[in-house]
Amino acid sequence: MATRRLDRKAYSAIRTMVLSGELGAGQSVAERKLAQKLGMSRTPVRAAIAELEREGLIRNVSPRSRAVSEISLQDVVEIYDLREMLHGMAARLLARRVTESQIKELMKLAEKVDVLISFGPDESEFHRYITSKCGNARLAQFAASVEVQLSRLRFHEMQARKTMSMDNPKFHEPTHKEIVEAIANGDSDRAEELARAHTREAKDSLLRYILGG
Repeated sequence: MATRRLDRKAYSAIRTMVLSGELGAGQSVAERKLAQKLGMSRTPVRAAIAELEREGLIRNVSPRSRAVSEISLQDVVEIYDLREMLHGMAARLLARRVTESQIKELMKLAEKVDVLISFGPDESEFHRYITSKCGNARLAQFAASVEVQLSRLRFHEMQARKTMSMDNPKFHEPTHKEIVEAIANGDSDRAEELARAHTREAKDSLLRYILGG
């Protein structure tokens, strides 16, 4: 039990270092140095690195060397394309089985995110709720893996949305409330369409931001 807690502590700490940029893209991930920094043995650090490698945040450079994964434009496209498909399908499935209590919870989450969207809140909770309640456990599992990889792009995504809103007053992407309304109405086609469009707009604005226009 104590070993498991150490493994999770090491995982959480190293993951935070990667997502915050403390461990930058391409930077070497050394077990010994991390163990010293975290004040623990190399065993839980090794287990944490292995889990982060499975999630795609760390890559295998050689049999004895690991580094923080770099993100290319192709990675951005692939991650968002996967997210679009998964979240679109999750919204479609949830529209067929949603309960009144789930609608109320989703609407609360949607209103919170939509009101604060220009200030860059993390909207993962909203989308995680949809995937977790859609009735397809494997879809939820895949979506969670994609969200881990997407989390490294969150800051840039929000900066891109701000830029698009300022540069183009007519810019509009489907709001979270609109997605919930389609789900609540049992309109599976529209729920999927809006969920996919939401992710697609985020991807396109991020790519334009990265490419400088």
